[in-house]
Amino acid sequence: MDQTLPQKLAEAHRPSAKAPAAADDARLMEELPPAVIVTGIGLSTALFLTTYYFLGLMAAMLAGLLLIIFMPAAALWIKRFVGGEYVTTINRWRAHWNYSVTYYAEKWKNPPRP
Repeated sequence: MDQTLPQKLAEAHRPSAKAPAAADDARLMEELPPAVIVTGIGLSTALFLTTYYFLGLMAAMLAGLLLIIFMPAAALWIKRFVGGEYVTTINRWRAHWNYSVTYYAEKWKNPPRP
């Protein structure tokens, strides 16, 4: 007799009909020779490490490329900031200070005659 759809779904979702359980995996591991297990662990570890090594390498190369692309613009921005109003103001203060020191030093060396 044919099953109805709900019966088919119920049967498909019973634990016995599911994929192999953890006990089946453990039995499979017992059947494998230790060298195969160690090799599998080693290969998966190597794959993991090389994958992330290359991802890190790609990230570093991308960062270098972005530096090459954006550093000239950053340098121009820094030059504008350093060569801009801020430093001009400091230079003006420095010039004023140098002039004042020189002016008063000269006055000190050559005081006005009474």
